[in-house]
Amino acid sequence: MDGVVIELNKLERQIILYQYLNSPVIKGKLDQEELYGIPVSTIYKDMRDLRDAGLIHIKWKSGLNGEEGQYVTVYQEDEDNTKIKPYDEAKDSPARVRHLHRLKRICQALTKLRNDELQVDYTAGKLLKGKNCKQYYKELFPGISERTMQRDFQTLTRVGFPIRYNRTLQYYEFFEVVDEDYPWVDGVSYDPVEKKLKRLVSDRTDCEIQPTHMDEILDIREGLYRD
Repeated sequence: MDGVVIELNKLERQIILYQYLNSPVIKGKLDQEELYGIPVSTIYKDMRDLRDAGLIHIKWKSGLNGEEGQYVTVYQEDEDNTKIKPYDEAKDSPARVRHLHRLKRICQALTKLRNDELQVDYTAGKLLKGKNCKQYYKELFPGISERTMQRDFQTLTRVGFPIRYNRTLQYYEFFEVVDEDYPWVDGVSYDPVEKKLKRLVSDRTDCEIQPTHMDEILDIREGLYRD
């Protein structure tokens, strides 16, 4: 199969894990085979970072009356009214705090970025663009520099949520995974020898570039100048 295999770093692995844990289909015991083969010990460490970043808190709930136990998402407090102990970044290392801030920002972007549908004025022959993912990003994270935004876009692209710049329309396109029954990012596997999470980057895993935009432009021009 055509494509390039890349090694994912810790941050990228945790973003992919968040995509799985944030899915409504998570149930039962954490199965490392389902989670790309990532060792369970690594999964638990990553879950701690996701929890401290304020993204998601997963805990084990024992089954009652012979029912199988399962992992559940904990919000403000659990069923015993035991409040979740808040994370105090003042007691943590600056390096880990920076990592958690970036992890939280990119995971939030993953769930909130979008593109508006393109609107076309066929009479005037103009493309009336709605807000694109760059504008949504700036609204979500005001004050973040252009360079940081580009790095975040690059990270999202590396983990299987491509953001491409459409030079024809001069705007950013965000391609999201919309199948809620299959939250896993495609083309990902864990290499137990190198102890690295890897991902195949190809048209199959990253969505082919949408051809409709240029076609739509040509249709407009042809319609305007046909007579």
